[in-house]
Amino acid sequence: MTNVETKLPVWFWVVAVLALVWNALGVMAYLSDNGSGAGTPAWAVSAFAVAVFGGVLASILLLLRKNIATAVFALSLLGVLVQQYYFYAVAEMEGGVPPMSVLIVVGAVFLLWFSRFCGNKGWLG
Repeated sequence: MTNVETKLPVWFWVVAVLALVWNALGVMAYLSDNGSGAGTPAWAVSAFAVAVFGGVLASILLLLRKNIATAVFALSLLGVLVQQYYFYAVAEMEGGVPPMSVLIVVGAVFLLWFSRFCGNKGWLG
């Protein structure tokens, strides 16, 4: 990246702010739920924490236009996948996959892709 400030499209800022809001809602869910019940193993609760706190940190880094946002979004996605694994493989949640679970995974994948896209465009430094 050069010293000349790159003018970013407005939609970059919209997506970055929405990413922060989305992940902040995840933090609120974590703080109000935090495992929600006896028997949730520490590794599953930890995965939830990595997913949401990592997502907030990555979103802030994206707003600050830092390349490391991509790595932190990848870590957040890993937390999401481990958490979903717990719900559906270990805890054997019944009733099919709720739309919110799908939205969480799709959102995490999108944010990782978006940060890579922005990095490839030279918008992150």
